[in-house]
Amino acid sequence: MRAACRTRTRSRPRPRSSTHGLPSDLEAVLAHVPLAVISLDERQIIRPDEGTTVEEIRTAARTHHHLGLAESFRCSGSAAYTAWVDALLYGTPQPWTGHAGYGLRLADDPFQLEEWIEHATAQGYTARTTAVFCWP
Repeated sequence: MRAACRTRTRSRPRPRSSTHGLPSDLEAVLAHVPLAVISLDERQIIRPDEGTTVEEIRTAARTHHHLGLAESFRCSGSAAYTAWVDALLYGTPQPWTGHAGYGLRLADDPFQLEEWIEHATAQGYTARTTAVFCWP
């Protein structure tokens, strides 16, 4: 199950299980498959009614093996970027100082972003865009 952290905790169609406290979708997966591989980042919650913890999964699973991943592959393995995001979201925000071969920018509009991407790819770089949303 990819992105178990996105499993809703309070949604009407998928309430929490009364047995283990897991969202019922996740509870059903654990009850009906011989092996479940679950990708979970406890801090990656998009909406206030989402979230599952390693401890909840450990309690509900028949057997459990936790493998912690200390690297992020979505940012080319950049430790500087990961540390910057952690400080931004969970600590004291710091200005981005970057490192060679890795850029982080905020575009004023989609056209500026498109221009940057076209320029970078013309020079042989790869680009990844990120979009986020918030709830009201």
